[in-house]
Amino acid sequence: MYHTNRWMRSIAVFFVFFCFAVIKSEAQLSAGDHVRVNGTGTDGLRAWTNICSGTYINKPEGTRGIVLQGPSALCDGHYRYKIRWSDDQSERWSAQGWLQKVPPPPTALSPGSASEPGTIISTLTPTMSWTTSSGATLYDYAISKHPYGTANIIYDAPLTSSTSHTVPAGRLEYGVRYRWNVQALDSSGALSPPSNLLYFQIQAPQISAPTAYSATNITSSSFRANWGSVSTATGYRLDVSANS
Repeated sequence: MYHTNRWMRSIAVFFVFFCFAVIKSEAQLSAGDHVRVNGTGTDGLRAWTNICSGTYINKPEGTRGIVLQGPSALCDGHYRYKIRWSDDQSERWSAQGWLQKVPPPPTALSPGSASEPGTIISTLTPTMSWTTSSGATLYDYAISKHPYGTANIIYDAPLTSSTSHTVPAGRLEYGVRYRWNVQALDSSGALSPPSNLLYFQIQAPQISAPTAYSATNITSSSFRANWGSVSTATGYRLDVSANS
């Protein structure tokens, strides 16, 4: 009898430890956390209409969402959280074991505005800036030119731990419209949702006219033209006409 009781106590201790381990390992999310489906392979993650019952749809690997509520009571050995899914804006319950917490998206600040054609700037080497993202260690931004999108990315910046970065020379052009956004990464490499989109366009800086001075060294076949320099000019064109 003694051995039987000891065996039963061992089973009870193991069960308590197991439940504690499940609770400790899965009680990691809270309302407002950004998550993505991770580790399901081609199967996807079931998203249920109710906490522990109802109908479900499969969310493919990588689908993103925001935690609205949870954790629930254990269902099939897993906590479930109510998620607002980004692909269809549905609100459904899913098991925490296949939800990876990711950093919240940073906010792109400048240059640019929220709609086309965007803020006008005159420099070809603008400094892009954004807010910090909680838990992030690195940031990655990309710029695409009109008509925008992945196929039109002209600069994918190197990862940086700063919240600003200057576009190097030779990447942007005058007279072109651009769009950009930024994402954050945490120490595990988890990538945040994309930030807001900002639009900007680049116009060549206005060049003031030089001041013409009297000609010198005048001969029957030549003369020396003189004018004042313009700080933003890279060259000059001289027009000469005869006075008839």
